[in-house]
Amino acid sequence: MGSPSKEEFEEFSSKVPFDKKIFDEFQVYEPQDLRKMFYYIKDIDNLMDLIRKCLQYIPENRISAEEALTHPFFAGLQTKYP
Repeated sequence: MGSPSKEEFEEFSSKVPFDKKIFDEFQVYEPQDLRKMFYYIKDIDNLMDLIRKCLQYIPENRISAEEALTHPFFAGLQTKYP
């Protein structure tokens, strides 16, 4: 995720009280770094999309649990119970 954008920071700080210095040292991972971490995942493009949608600073911008479960990344999984 890295540090939030200016807009995200303003929105986030209006909702959650925190010390602004905590974001100064956040490491930013580039997509190619994450791809290396998950090299064994066949559907890496959909995984990266799902991760980006889950990891949002502003709660309203996050994917819902229901939406996440219907994300294309999980398309190949079959439910155990009908």
